[in-house]
Amino acid sequence: MNYASTLCLLAAVSAGCSAAEAMPAGQVLVWVTTDAPVPEAVPRSDSTPPLFDRLLVDFYPPLTGTSCVTDAGPCELPQSRQLAIDEKQIADGLSFGVALPPNVEDYLVRARLYSSVLNNGKLPQPRNVIDSIITLPAVPAEGQTISIAIVLRVDNVGIPAYLDQAQAPTLGGPPPNLVGTWPGAARVPCSGQPHTGEVCVPGGAFWMGLPDMLENPLVPDNPSARLVQLSPFYMDATEVTVQQLVDSDLALPDDPIPWNPNPFSRSYYSTWAPDDAEGWPYAAKARDMPVSGATQELARAYCQTLGGDLPSEAQFEYVSGGLANRMFIWGNDDPTCADAMWGRAGVGILTAYWGDCLTPDDATSGPRPPRSGKRDVLTLEGGSIYDIAGNLLEWTRDVWSRQDETCWADVLMRDPVCPTPSKSGAIYSVRGGGWPLAAEAMRPPARLGLDPLSEHFFSPAIGFRCVRPG
Repeated sequence: MNYASTLCLLAAVSAGCSAAEAMPAGQVLVWVTTDAPVPEAVPRSDSTPPLFDRLLVDFYPPLTGTSCVTDAGPCELPQSRQLAIDEKQIADGLSFGVALPPNVEDYLVRARLYSSVLNNGKLPQPRNVIDSIITLPAVPAEGQTISIAIVLRVDNVGIPAYLDQAQAPTLGGPPPNLVGTWPGAARVPCSGQPHTGEVCVPGGAFWMGLPDMLENPLVPDNPSARLVQLSPFYMDATEVTVQQLVDSDLALPDDPIPWNPNPFSRSYYSTWAPDDAEGWPYAAKARDMPVSGATQELARAYCQTLGGDLPSEAQFEYVSGGLANRMFIWGNDDPTCADAMWGRAGVGILTAYWGDCLTPDDATSGPRPPRSGKRDVLTLEGGSIYDIAGNLLEWTRDVWSRQDETCWADVLMRDPVCPTPSKSGAIYSVRGGGWPLAAEAMRPPARLGLDPLSEHFFSPAIGFRCVRPG
């Protein structure tokens, strides 16, 4: 007798295939659990954001070379089932039954856990998947059931599994519910006290470099995402202001570069404060404005005098995605002009830049005072962080490197900071959107690399803020 192989997938504890699919065969009952954060059936406001939310299961008859063979003939594709998962499903017991001919060995089952956020409905990329291929045990007689367990652990993300290197099964089940026990995803609070103007950003994990930005010119080098763990840190609630930099005694009154006056000189700030009073060298009305045009070296020196540094690219992207891989800091809906300071160029020498949000009442292009964007804010337990998405682009402390180069090669990273220059020649990384740019620049993965010889290196569109270990 020829037995057709059947795979059935149930979302709770299963005693086997449904009556319509049942056959005169034995069955392997495969239980699946994971230590990854997955969605809650009823999400809470304080929930740890899920990192994975889809399960893909493939069933392979015994392999012959690179193909598979059943007693009905050769086959080219596995039988597959795919489903959205949540914490309750796994807690209740997530299993699927595979009906097998008795006493037949070397059938395989493959379970892949991945995030739908990373794939846009396509099959998951191996780099972003927890993958496991198991050899199914032979069922000795018709009507018997053997249980096995598959545990999909986050520490194995991106490690490829191969059909010709399938693992032996772990007999028994159901396994304990491990959901959310991966320590890298835990929200870790800061251990000290914030300085004035700082907000604690709790540690945690997120997907850095979402590939849905592949077609965006701001991320021309983004091949895939990586899973990043971050320690807690303090971040300035707003971009550093002119007054704060003046008080540090780090700003210089003159600049030797004739084609680009020092951003802290009277001539520069007269752009934003035409009624500048006499006195070296800051316009009175500009003192509460965010600093723009500082070099990366100056910005970093300022932060270091406070016991901190510039944010890493990973820290900045974590915050700009709302610690939860949002499309924008406020959520997943597109911005209006009131939500953040973007699209406020398009006139005069800035004609080539975006002016979508510049109104007839705006006398000039340029940055706006801190907290001007209605939804450009992330509210955390210890306070709120403003102007991450718009107003000014911001320096990071990373040396700019393409995301397909050595710095970003790992799949699972802890507190990454890139020290290796790119072969492209760019030197420092800039993150966030800004007043002269389009809305897409406010997406968390957007990044630019600037060369110190570039005319944009002292740009009035670039500011900075500081972070400090938490």
